[in-house]
Amino acid sequence: MAYLHLELKAVPLDRHTAMIARLTQLHGLMSQAPGFVDAQISRYLGNPTQYLITRTWADAAVHAAYRQSDVQKAFAANPAVGLWQNLLVQEWEDVQAAPGSSSGGFVVRSLYQLPDGGWEGFLATRRGFDRAALASGGVQHLKTYRRLDRSGDGAHEALLLRRWTGRAAYDAYLEHADRAAAVAAAGPDAVQPTVTECYELVLEHLPAS
Repeated sequence: MAYLHLELKAVPLDRHTAMIARLTQLHGLMSQAPGFVDAQISRYLGNPTQYLITRTWADAAVHAAYRQSDVQKAFAANPAVGLWQNLLVQEWEDVQAAPGSSSGGFVVRSLYQLPDGGWEGFLATRRGFDRAALASGGVQHLKTYRRLDRSGDGAHEALLLRRWTGRAAYDAYLEHADRAAAVAAAGPDAVQPTVTECYELVLEHLPAS
């Protein structure tokens, strides 16, 4: 299962360019490391100071190996003072994915708190919604994650990261007949998201060729 390192950052209004430059340098170094899959910088559309940073690796072990590398230690020796405040730093593993046939930079982040024993039913329900999203079009990917830290609230927390061509494609999904059918099939007791946020992709890094 792929490993996701997720951060939410609060960035001063006059430091956005410097923050992006710093993370671009970091992600460029990561892109040359074994096991690196991708990294994204996304800007929260509801608050100009908040950013979502996601980095995917083949597994947690290769990420840990990178963290111990001389390249990372040299980079960390020059800390990013004043460029951001970390609001969240979390580790996740992917448990379900549905790739789409489009590409885009509209990212929707949703969090769910599941009841005891609720994972199997939740994933089955998500498959219905994923099918509806794919039918509506404009999807790059639909990914569901489980927290690696399963103490406290993390024990039952699920993360959805969905990527669309744009807001119009997301709205088309919300109004699609197949989604209405998925809502009806899930029933009135279906788990509802505790958080749903929309982001705009700013920059993406893929493995160095």
